Amino acid sequence: MIKLFFPLFVFLVLFGCDNNPNIISDIHETFYENGQLEVRGNYVDEKEEGLWEWFYENGQLKTFIHFQNGKRNGLNEDFFEDGRLAERSTYIDGKRNGIHEEFYSDGQLMERRHYIFGKGNGSWEWYREDGTLESIKYYLNGDIASESTTE
Repeated sequence: MIKLFFPLFVFLVLFGCDNNPNIISDIHETFYENGQLEVRGNYVDEKEEGLWEWFYENGQLKTFIHFQNGKRNGLNEDFFEDGRLAERSTYIDGKRNGIHEEFYSDGQLMERRHYIFGKGNGSWEWYREDGTLESIKYYLNGDIASESTTE
């Protein structure tokens, strides 16, 4: 008899009393007057968690952001209403990290910036609508190290 209850007891101790902090405590959704989904995301312990999505009234994806413990963490993209990419960033612990890019509505690159844990590091480049380079600034630990413009 003890042989039957011991595994059950171990299972209940290990899994039955788990206070898992990653349990979704609130699913958040809001809708436009036309019934179209406007925002969808999850809260855990009253903090944003996981994938959050915002939509235009026509149903097209507007923005998505990944959250961890209430802070942006991972890829974040924004889109124009026609679905073209408008902006792309990566975050770690709520701070931009890596390449941040913004685009003109025709898809042409407008600017590209480099970050390390929220501070500008490396080149920041701005482009004209025709795709030619307009100016560059170089950052080191958030401060401008040098800059140049093109004619």
